[in-house]
Amino acid sequence: MTPTKEKTFATPLDAFSILDPVARERLLRAAETDVSILLVGETGTGKGQMARAIAAASPFPQMIEVNCAALPDELLGSELFGHVRGAFTGAVRDRKGLLAESAGKTLFLDEIGEISLKMQRMLLRVVQRSHRTFKPLGSDREMLVPDLRFLFATNRNLELLVSSGEFRQDLLRRIDIVTITIPPLRTRPELIPVYAKRFLEDLSRHHRLPFREITSGAMKRLLEYSWPGNVRELKNVLERTLVTAPRENGIRIREEDLLFSSPSLEDVSFPRGAAPSEKSFPTLDQIEAQHIRKALDACGGRIPEAVRLLGLQSRSALYRRMKKYGITLERRTRNKEKGGKR
Repeated sequence: MTPTKEKTFATPLDAFSILDPVARERLLRAAETDVSILLVGETGTGKGQMARAIAAASPFPQMIEVNCAALPDELLGSELFGHVRGAFTGAVRDRKGLLAESAGKTLFLDEIGEISLKMQRMLLRVVQRSHRTFKPLGSDREMLVPDLRFLFATNRNLELLVSSGEFRQDLLRRIDIVTITIPPLRTRPELIPVYAKRFLEDLSRHHRLPFREITSGAMKRLLEYSWPGNVRELKNVLERTLVTAPRENGIRIREEDLLFSSPSLEDVSFPRGAAPSEKSFPTLDQIEAQHIRKALDACGGRIPEAVRLLGLQSRSALYRRMKKYGITLERRTRNKEKGGKR
């Protein structure tokens, strides 16, 4: 894992703009210390972007991001704590973990609500305020956690998980020092024009496209939409629209140009009385594959969220279907899960 470098906004503090003034000031003051901060919000509200902004405003500006939901216990444990040779199958040499290599840095544990009870127990002594220690996998040697800053994020209600026995109350008490709830975009519609213009400027530079303006009609449509995918969905819609809009005399985005979802096989229709051919009519497998792709896109490639959205019983059920249809996560999703990017 490497420190994250991606910046969507012009300055780090812009990521705080979705917060109300009181929460913003509270967070800015906390950011200047080494206290642990828990970010709570729906999928797509910008928890990762806010974590990067907190790190940039803190004494620990270099941030390492770990997507806890993307790794099974053994790999997550090895990533965080390191391991000694022979600790598990494939551990052919000693390896330092991120805890040992994060001195003076911010360690951001995203999707903290997805980790197992076993991993929660292992984190207890790591995140406490004093005498932080850990043991590499397969070792009895206790090591001190260096001076670093922890940030956590989740889209789950951790108190409900405590009630159901899925999350340890003692761990929640140790990470719930300063908690910031990031509101969904639909509750801050006044920010949509601000975000839209910034995204379009950034995306047009990235894609080297001659963006000129977005019309009032298109902006009105953006304001009327409920944005279930929040800021991430807004950016995806604008990027999809920007790269497909007419480019004569510069790109002028109109209401009819907006693409709120990718064209899908489910949208295929036929004239009344027409008999579709086998080539033009989608099969059930094609429809299921497209539905899975749309769910993964809506969840930013986050497997646990896509499993819940699709109503599946387990991650393995989704992985089986992805393998069946040859579906892989987008490169940008993989980079983010590894801490390199979204």
